[in-house]
Formats: sequence, C-alpha cells, structure tokens
Amino acid sequence: MPEIALQREQFLRDGYVIVRDVVPADQLVSLCSMVDEIVEREHDLNPEFSASSVPRLDLAARVDADMLDLVRFPLHENTMGLSSRLLDCSPSTIALSALSVLCNPEFDPDTPLGPGQPEGTDPRNWHRDIRPDHDGPLSVLLDDLEANGPAYSQWNIALCDEAILHLIPGSHRRLNSGLEADQLKRHGGAQMPLPGEIAADLKAGDGVVYNSMLLHWANQYTKQKRRTIHLGYRTFGKALPNHNCCGLPERICSFFPDDSPERQALAHGFALYRDESMVIGDVFRALLTGDREKFSAGVTRLHLGGEGRLTCVILLSKVARNLFEFSKSDDGKYVPGDSTVSYNVQLKRQMQRSFDAAEIQQVCERFQPLDRMLRTGVSEYVGGFLGTRTDYVFEQLPAAVTEKSVMAAIFPG
Repeated sequence: MPEIALQREQFLRDGYVIVRDVVPADQLVSLCSMVDEIVEREHDLNPEFSASSVPRLDLAARVDADMLDLVRFPLHENTMGLSSRLLDCSPSTIALSALSVLCNPEFDPDTPLGPGQPEGTDPRNWHRDIRPDHDGPLSVLLDDLEANGPAYSQWNIALCDEAILHLIPGSHRRLNSGLEADQLKRHGGAQMPLPGEIAADLKAGDGVVYNSMLLHWANQYTKQKRRTIHLGYRTFGKALPNHNCCGLPERICSFFPDDSPERQALAHGFALYRDESMVIGDVFRALLTGDREKFSAGVTRLHLGGEGRLTCVILLSKVARNLFEFSKSDDGKYVPGDSTVSYNVQLKRQMQRSFDAAEIQQVCERFQPLDRMLRTGVSEYVGGFLGTRTDYVFEQLPAAVTEKSVMAAIFPG
C-alpha cells in the first residue's frame, strides 16, 4: 500500500499521523530564527505575553515582508499538500486557516487551573478542541465525521525537540469512556495521564497532524525552549467543519508578486471563505423571509453529503449567535487601515453591512427553537472540552432532536 494510503488510514483510524522531517532541512534554521525574532519582539512589547504560563502568538498577524518563508512553509507540499490528501479533497477546495506558534513560559508555571474556569480551558488539561456553546454536542460532530470524513486538520510542527503533546488514539471517533469521564471529574484528574495516551515525540523539523476532536493535552510546559508552529487547514463544500473561521489577515497576499504561486494559493483560500460567507448570507436571508426551500438549498451548498447535515444547521445557528455578539462588541466596529485584522473579522464586518442590527437579531431568533433544543437548563462542565460551564449539551444530542424536528421548529406551519 502506498505511504499516503497508510497515512490516511492511520489519520482516519487513530486521528493523528507523525511526519518526520516535515520542515525541509535547508529551512529549519531560518524558520526558527524568524520565529525567535517575532517572539523576542513580543516579549519586549507585551508584558502579558512574558507572564503567560501557556504563551502562543498569531504569526500571521506579525509576520512581515522579510519573513516570507514563514508564509511559504504552510503552503508547502509537505504541509498543505499532505493535508489535502489526508482530508481526501481536491487542492482547489482546501485553505490555510491558522498560522501561530506555541512557546515555552519564561518561568516555572503554576499548576493548571481546573477545567471549566471562566477564562476557558488551560491546554495543560485534557481536552478536545470543542466547545458545546460554540460547536454543538460532540455526538453530532461524530456523526458528521463518520458520514463524510474529516473536513479540518491541524498541525504541531516542532522547531526544537519536544514531546509535549499527548494524544488518545481513536478518541476522535467516540464519546469519553466511562473511565475517562470518571477521572476527568476528579479534582486534578484533567492533569493526570489517561489510559492509552501516546506522546508525539518530535525532533526538530518533525510534525504531527491530528484531528482536533482527539482528547489531548500539553503536559510539560517548562522553561525548556519550545517553538512549535501550529497550522490549521479546512475544506469547503464537503461539510461545514466546526473550525470554520479564517485567522489570517488578507494583507499576507501583498507580500508576494501577483503571478506567484504563493499569492495565488492564499488568494484562492480567501476566495473560498468569501464565497462561503455569501452562501451563509443567503441562508440567513432565507430565514428572514421564511423560505425553507432556499434555506435547504444553501445548506446543501455548504454540506454536500446528505448524512450529517443536521450538524451544518447547528453550526449555522452558532455562526448566527456569534455574529450577533460580534455586532455588539468593539471588534464589530470598523477600524480604518487595520491591516492585521483576521479575514474572519473582515467577513463578519461585511456581513454587518448586508444585515442591519435588527435583522441579525431576527436571524438569531429564528434559530431560537433549535437553540432551546440544545440546552438542558442546568449549567455544568463535562471534562474533556474547551470552555466554561454552560447549559448547552456537551456530549449526546437528545434523541428527539433530528433534522426533521429541527426544520419543523425553524419553519413552522
């Protein structure tokens, strides 16, 4: 069996693949030097960064025209190309969504806070990259994954030797086991080893690509130097993933000549996001006019697979609520010349120009019947997730919540 077939089989089965020498040997020193320069600059400018026990930086917002290799690398065949093959999608339907770096603290960090704290989940706790208030219950995401395959992948790529990331192979395809649930409930249990965990033992230049729904933790945040490039990639059309936002600023296109493959790849990715945002706008407009047929047609464009489409509708309800909250925030205000703002923020500002505040609120209200179906009325925290206490269902979608019942609730009569 060809190597890529074996890698894809492992990615689907175990949820991760360790890739040796993903950084070309002739780029490792220069990439590390560029990242070090950005980190040192942040230390000088931002006291809060130096005081963080889990420091990370958005590289895409900080890179400049003298650091083009930091943008070229995520577009490389070793990263974006392999992600396309693992996600089983055409290179024309994949986009880079995140470019950041994970660092070490400059001091011996305190014991992690317990999970479910107001400020969110410390990565030193066991967690999946899922929030029920942002993404919906785990079971609907699992159903979509089973029916349509993964639509999102993320990478940790080590520029220094490390074995910080620990994973539970196969946990991306199931709910928490009884043993896991019991341990994660106990005080300190989220910071203890779990049965079956493996460490992603990476040498400088190695990477691990993994499904964000895996149970994972980072258990060795020390003063030992860490420079880990974190990347995200997503597909379009096959399914709407819960990681559906673009964290890159559009300005990074301008670093490259018009006819360069890098600029074309980046611009194509932004176009995929822009086109999807227009479809979401059509879906929201169909809600306002009560047009069930146009709503369903829009959902089909976002999620081609017939099975798992309920997941898409749930995620759209979260997108609407997020837009409503954004419209009331400082981020929702236009800032002229803000070239480092993410494309996600830019698209939400464009959406605000298509829908006034009253219409955005009405879209949220149309989703309210579904929103109520996803709440228990009792605020709690279930171990192994991001975020804080909430009354949204964490794991198992109630049996009464089906695509048919949800559509009947959104479009009554």
